[in-house]
Amino acid sequence: MQKRERWAVEVEAHWLAKERDVMEADKKKVEKEKHVDDMFFYGYRCCMKKHDITQDTPNYPLDEENEAIGGPTRGKGDASTAGPSCGSA
Repeated sequence: MQKRERWAVEVEAHWLAKERDVMEADKKKVEKEKHVDDMFFYGYRCCMKKHDITQDTPNYPLDEENEAIGGPTRGKGDASTAGPSCGSA
């Protein structure tokens, strides 16, 4: 093997070793992020269980839901007639 070929092989081996190190570091970073995400969701689920929360969003009975929708913020009647000049606001 000539001197130049040996040098090229050594350069390529060095480059491959660096690439391997970068890939291993990326793999460790991804694993750490996944672990952090898993711990967050585990804590979230435990908190929900501890406080007896079964769903992320509350369930309203039908009557209360209608009250909440048509309550004081929505008002009754035509919204176009409400305004500062008509005295109904």
